[in-house]
Amino acid sequence: MKTKLFQLLVLVLLLTPMGSLLNLAFAQSQTLVQGVVYDDNKSKVLENASVVLLHAKDSILVDFTRTDDKGHFSLLNDKPGEYQVWISYPKYADFTQQLKGGQQVNLEAVTLTLAERIIEEVVVTGRMPIVIKGDTVEYDAGSFKVDKNSKVEDLLKVLPGISVDASGKITAKGKTVEKVLVDGEEFFGDDPKLVTRNVRSDMVDKVQLYEKKSEASERTGVDDGQRIQTINVQLKEEAKNGLFGKAEAGGASDSYYKADLTLNRFKKDLKVGAFLSTGNTGGSDLSWQDDGGMGGGGSGGAVVMTEGPVSMVGGNSSKPKALNTGVNLNRIWNEGADKLNLSYLYGHTSSDGVSEELNQNNMEGRSLLSRRDAFFDSENKRHRANLTYEWKIDSLTTLRTVANGGTSRSWNTSNDSSFMQELGGPMLNKQMRNQESTSTGKNVNVNTFLTRKFNKEGRSITLNLNFSQQENNTNQKLENNLYYFNANGGITDSTFLDQYKDRNSNTGNFLISAYYTEPITKELNLSFAYSRNSNTNVSQVLSFNKDGEDRYTELDSTFSSDFKYKTYTDDYVIALAYNNKSWRINLRNVLKNDQLKQENRFVADNMSRNFLTFNLNGRANYNFTKSKSLGFSYSRDNTLPSLDQIQPLRNNEDELNEYLGNEDLKPSFRSNFGIEYYSFKALKGSFFYGFLNYSRDKNPLILNMETDVNGKSTYRWENLTGLVNENISLAMGKQFTLIPKHNIVFKADANVGYDDNYNFINGDMNQAKSFNYGVTMGLARSLPNGLEFDFNITPSYSKQLSSLQPEYDNSGFILNSNSNFRYHLPFKLRLFTTVNYSYEAPTKTFNEKFQRLMINPGISKRFLKNESLEASFIVNDLLNENTGFSRRQNGNMFVQRSSDTVRRYYMLKLSWDFNKMFIKTDE
Repeated sequence: MKTKLFQLLVLVLLLTPMGSLLNLAFAQSQTLVQGVVYDDNKSKVLENASVVLLHAKDSILVDFTRTDDKGHFSLLNDKPGEYQVWISYPKYADFTQQLKGGQQVNLEAVTLTLAERIIEEVVVTGRMPIVIKGDTVEYDAGSFKVDKNSKVEDLLKVLPGISVDASGKITAKGKTVEKVLVDGEEFFGDDPKLVTRNVRSDMVDKVQLYEKKSEASERTGVDDGQRIQTINVQLKEEAKNGLFGKAEAGGASDSYYKADLTLNRFKKDLKVGAFLSTGNTGGSDLSWQDDGGMGGGGSGGAVVMTEGPVSMVGGNSSKPKALNTGVNLNRIWNEGADKLNLSYLYGHTSSDGVSEELNQNNMEGRSLLSRRDAFFDSENKRHRANLTYEWKIDSLTTLRTVANGGTSRSWNTSNDSSFMQELGGPMLNKQMRNQESTSTGKNVNVNTFLTRKFNKEGRSITLNLNFSQQENNTNQKLENNLYYFNANGGITDSTFLDQYKDRNSNTGNFLISAYYTEPITKELNLSFAYSRNSNTNVSQVLSFNKDGEDRYTELDSTFSSDFKYKTYTDDYVIALAYNNKSWRINLRNVLKNDQLKQENRFVADNMSRNFLTFNLNGRANYNFTKSKSLGFSYSRDNTLPSLDQIQPLRNNEDELNEYLGNEDLKPSFRSNFGIEYYSFKALKGSFFYGFLNYSRDKNPLILNMETDVNGKSTYRWENLTGLVNENISLAMGKQFTLIPKHNIVFKADANVGYDDNYNFINGDMNQAKSFNYGVTMGLARSLPNGLEFDFNITPSYSKQLSSLQPEYDNSGFILNSNSNFRYHLPFKLRLFTTVNYSYEAPTKTFNEKFQRLMINPGISKRFLKNESLEASFIVNDLLNENTGFSRRQNGNMFVQRSSDTVRRYYMLKLSWDFNKMFIKTDE
């Protein structure tokens, strides 16, 4: 009976919507437009001119063609309505004309005028969906249709070149979007979802996609090569005055719940917003940086793979509780001379759960297998405040300050037991560990820029002051019992630990810099800069054993330490910037003097080093047209060894893994090369991107791992000489409208990755190579009615090779598929479902396949005239297959993990989208 019900549900949610594609109706009237395209003096016909038929109302593409070798074209459409024909040719002004459905129009001779001859005014009717302005891709929001009461996230999903996954992560041109702005300013700090899932799509005028420079580069004009993928949401003027928000609450089986509330008030140059989010489903539409330790949901956990031992990060919970709230204020006054942004955020998370981890460590002639079972319970509270103030003192002088600060407090308890054995052999050791800890932290950062421009255009001087301070304190109680065994199972040695630890760290940073820019010509600027950066890191650990009265008073000097680590960096910079209509070139050379000083205050030992390096950075971008660009980049930088690598704090939390310092470490040098190509065909709604990145690390810092006969591993950082670590990544993607009549879009992405890294295992050098190949193909249809879908499938192949263990080949085939379907029914009903499938083929290391199918169906009903009230019934993980299982490989390490996670539940949810903005919405 259950099987039949399941089959019926799947048929209703999947097959019925797909079947509706076969019943799309066609109107009987036809529109025919034809003609011949000439240049303005009719001296020649224009071959391959673009001829586009658009809906006059919304400029949505209907059909497209190009002129033949005789300049002739013909377009036929069988639907009624008003249309617009748009004819364009490179270096010529566009031609447009209105048409009515059912007309037979012969334009005969259409003449296009060279753009350079049009001096006074060019009037172009209609709107371009996509334009490229320098490094920025700009989308006209009104040219893309979304459902009523949609948010910015829904709008981004239909923009060519941008994708949004179920968690809200945004990807554009193959790169993750890290920042989303509103009218060029941050809104609720730097969490993109607090914008994309809060602001309404019908408030948006333009969406701009670009790579944002660092604060220093934007203020000084000296390009430091730092970029983050950024989206700026420009609002309509009429949308900046009113009240809007959303209230949502849901209750589910097994005591699951979630609730979200947003409230925003905009009034011209004043924007005020607030949000509140709570729940225990492992995810929320509104949250404050979801990586804050809440866990739950997803695929069942994250595994961090390093060249050292595999470690678990946090832990998943079947019911992770979370409360997040915040307020934000943006204000502009004094005719734009003063700009203020303030925000405050609070987060409270708690979770508990169990996990199981299997770890296989392969060495030459030997393999170790370990298993760890753990229980954890954690709670975290965080406060954060952000401030940005910009003051235009006069027409030439600007002061800008960005500041933020926060506090945190956490409680953690964990109990775990583990054992290690030779693969197929006897047990080597067994460990049982219990720990309780309380941690507090606080941090503050202030970054101020004072920029003075001069009457000569392009000349400026900028002063920059940056101060930051971070303090962390942890009190921990640790119990650890460790047993070693012989081949017959007898105990050969054991250690018993019962300690109290007091950990304190304090990091301070102070930077002062000055920049001067002088224009050489109208297109060429020369810049000079100097900066002095001072960083101090104090780290102290005091470990106490119990005395005769069962109190923790006896200091353990072996596992106690007190270090003070200072670095001083002087940068001398010279830079050139060249900009014209086609080229943007930036060159930057840095002479860097690094001074490193370390003081072991526990044993009165000091150490100091000096390093002098040159680092060249360059970036060039060439625009073939407004819709096609090619970019090149090169950067070189050095990385100083950290305190943990030079002299790590002795740590006995895990007695089977110990890290040793190396005072002879030298800096490593990384070189990065990049090529990027991007093109748009705006009227066809298609794009293509491709990029190639290559990086190499000279003198890299690598781990030397030594494992003894009892299974204990010791790690020590060393510089690799004579060889380099390398990485190559290649990606490309294309999207175009496959069936314009039904608005079906095809998208494809391909990527290739190669890594070549080294480490030492028991004195032998190991070369670890990995090859990853993947292709993603998808079909999407987004309309405010009928069937909507977004289907993606990603077959990939991963190959992992290790020179010391060639027989342990974990190469294998992987398949992932993510799909969303939504079908609009009469009576304001909607059916929707997400389907996610994962498959990993058996390998030489893991001889069993892994597969998981997750289906999350639902149905909703909208109420009220504007459909702002919605009731939904949702099933999470219909087949109850979210088992929290994962497996990974990195070099000689293989790990398989399972843990608690949010599984099947049934939820009834009610949401109300309220809007009192002075904007027009589609009724």
